[in-house]
Amino acid sequence: MSLRSTFLLAVFVLCCLPVAHADDAQRRLFVEALGKVEAGDAEAEDFAALRGYVLYPYLQAAELRRALRRSPGDYTNQRIMQFLDEHRDAAFAGSLRIAWLRRLADQGQWQVFLAYYPASAGEEMECLAATAKIRLKHEDALRAAESMWLAGKSRDKSCNPVFAWLSSSGHLTQALIDGRARLAMENGETSLVRYLAGKQQGAAKARSEHWLWAYGNPRDAISRLAASGDSRMDADMLADVFRRLTQLDRNRAALLYDKAMQRSAAGDVLRAQLAAYIGFRYILNREPEALQWYRRSGSVPLREIESEWRIRSAIYAEAWQDVQGWIDALDEAMRMQPRWQYWRGRALHALGKTAEAREILSGVSGLRDFYGFMAADRIGAAYAIVDRPVAADKELQQRLQARAEVRRAHELWKAGLSDKARAEWSVLLASLNDAEKLQAGVLADDWGWWSRAIVSYGQAGYWDDLGRRFPAPYRSVVQQEARRQGIDPHWVYAITRSESTFVRDARSPVGALGLMQLMPATGRQVASSEGMRWLGSAMLYEPEYNIRLGARYLADMLKRFNGHIAMATAAYNAGPRNVDKWKPARNLPADIWIETVPFGATHNYLRHVLEFTATYEWRLTGKPTRLADRLSPVTTQ
Repeated sequence: MSLRSTFLLAVFVLCCLPVAHADDAQRRLFVEALGKVEAGDAEAEDFAALRGYVLYPYLQAAELRRALRRSPGDYTNQRIMQFLDEHRDAAFAGSLRIAWLRRLADQGQWQVFLAYYPASAGEEMECLAATAKIRLKHEDALRAAESMWLAGKSRDKSCNPVFAWLSSSGHLTQALIDGRARLAMENGETSLVRYLAGKQQGAAKARSEHWLWAYGNPRDAISRLAASGDSRMDADMLADVFRRLTQLDRNRAALLYDKAMQRSAAGDVLRAQLAAYIGFRYILNREPEALQWYRRSGSVPLREIESEWRIRSAIYAEAWQDVQGWIDALDEAMRMQPRWQYWRGRALHALGKTAEAREILSGVSGLRDFYGFMAADRIGAAYAIVDRPVAADKELQQRLQARAEVRRAHELWKAGLSDKARAEWSVLLASLNDAEKLQAGVLADDWGWWSRAIVSYGQAGYWDDLGRRFPAPYRSVVQQEARRQGIDPHWVYAITRSESTFVRDARSPVGALGLMQLMPATGRQVASSEGMRWLGSAMLYEPEYNIRLGARYLADMLKRFNGHIAMATAAYNAGPRNVDKWKPARNLPADIWIETVPFGATHNYLRHVLEFTATYEWRLTGKPTRLADRLSPVTTQ
């Protein structure tokens, strides 16, 4: 059938089908048209039946991207300029604009480039914008070039012309070179330091070359320092090299610490910070030496992550006086976080200060989160779970539904073009105030687009509409598979909510797929265990199949870790081999084990899943099981 015949048939279908089916036919025609235009088999204007359709600009954008590849020049540039003037901030214009800006840079059309350059468009565009300012002798050219230069990592190759201009114009001073070398050293970027050393002179060059040797050979460098001193190793270099040694061999660093500090240029603060860093590397491996090294550091100011792990080293050792003291040493904003208020209450209770502990834990127990629930368990209080649904504002919803972004997002989602639909929704939310975001969330939930309802509420900072923030789709499948595997369906929902926010075609950066984010290899293995036919990783995008395999894998993890929900949850996120490594040397209360899981992402995941499990159970039964009843001590076996 010819393209013209296909078009006439589509027009007939759109004209003659009942209104209730016209949208479905229109969506099908659009998906077909988009594929043809992207492949170069048709022009947007070939689909006149879609000209008034809200998604028609996607066809135009696809055609312009193709024209940019096949026939770049003034005519194409004029067409793109006209299109972007009409749709500059639209989601469908984004990839076209970036491709066009690259072509403008190749053509040297810098004035036009700057007129259409979007702020915060990534490093490549920033470099090209700096080049544009240089070529146009813009008053801001030097500042833009210096800003791109002063980075502690290698820049995109699009920055090369900027750096060449800095050098040829005499603006690449030794101060700039030395400044970037220092930034590169802080980041451990040895290749960049080596490159910059070739441009340095005198003492600065000698310092960089010595840093390169010492950083590349930290055991030899610190051993030499400890044995006989090293006048070339200043305090900053010592900090870099000693931390590098500690990363590679914490026991060697601990052995050399005292003599190295005695013969170094380190002041009291740096000595304390390096002692704390030894503690940091020990506690990440759950080793008892951590606490003694943190105690040697006193209460010296540390980076935030190291301050947190100083407290965790004391929590892990159940050294409650240290826990209280180090929490009290935090700045007020950090100290008042629910996490540290919970642990301060735990410490005070262990120290016999029960009235003060109860007062603190009572305050934390008013929160609906992991620490709030754990605090409530400690004092026997009810969980602070309150559902405050957002009322639909019909007038505001009508205004939202009149917006092209909302209409496009809805149509794309209905057409199965989920990535494009989510991109449209992101552009929409960036333009809304909080009240509008909430109503957008109500709309998305009404459509059954649960993930966008969750995202909309999150961006609005409203947490108490539990029905919309914790939807329960696929309920019969979840309940059936949970029952089949002998696990809690609320846990299955909590895992799914945490993994994908119910995006059925979700794909993680590492390749996990579907609602419960299963890796294809895991899916294949579990399917075999279930006696199910494996037809390829695309099957993981099917909700029923994904939930069945995910529930089975959860059950396997629960069995492997003796029914301990926290360990099984951690294994689902980080892998069972890591959780095997995290088994404690002595039996530990579950909250201590959770707090000291060394992977930050897994620690946060654990907290969310446990909180969500209780929330889902409250939503679906009205009677949440207390976390204290779910979380037995973590044993050594």
